[in-house]
Amino acid sequence: MTNQTKERPIILTADEVNAVMSGDKSQHRVIIVPDENIGAFAVMGGRNGDWPYHSNDAESHLLEDGCEHPMRCPFGKAGDRLWVQEDWRVGACNHDLYTFAIDYKASSDLTHTPWLKVDDCDDLANLEGFRKVWSETVGELSGKGIMTDKYGHYHWPAGQAPLDWHIARSMPRWSSRLLLEITDVRIEHHCDWESSPWVWVIEFEEVAD
Repeated sequence: MTNQTKERPIILTADEVNAVMSGDKSQHRVIIVPDENIGAFAVMGGRNGDWPYHSNDAESHLLEDGCEHPMRCPFGKAGDRLWVQEDWRVGACNHDLYTFAIDYKASSDLTHTPWLKVDDCDDLANLEGFRKVWSETVGELSGKGIMTDKYGHYHWPAGQAPLDWHIARSMPRWSSRLLLEITDVRIEHHCDWESSPWVWVIEFEEVAD
């Protein structure tokens, strides 16, 4: 990844995660939401070059600097990357080694995932996030009366962690298992929804993290 490449999170449902992993999903559609300070946008361009522009009343107009400004896709541009957030929980942990593995709700049959260790976190934000999850996990287990054995191990059957599932939005970067690279961004007008919205179409391919 180059210094210019940006990474952003993207939330996917269990069905969408499985579709990406099976190779059946290579694009994502999201309704275009105008800037909250403007409240509307105008679509300009030709048939193959439509793009949303900032506007107060959905009519093209000049902003304060005398220019029209295209809206930016919140997921980035071609070459940027998206790390997938999905429903998750801690699936296994070792108190002495300060490590744990992740369960992914979309893959309930996947019971053996790589061990993650705090030393593997590559920046301070990840390190602090890892320690926060570790603290919360130990606290939850203790609150449920689950303690380690004399070797610092927790015991439960694989895939049956006695821990609560977390919503996708709370998934930290280091626990994400899917990284997508954007190959194209465009907009489309959907006429089969009741509201007939314009949507961002983000095309991507899976890449190694």
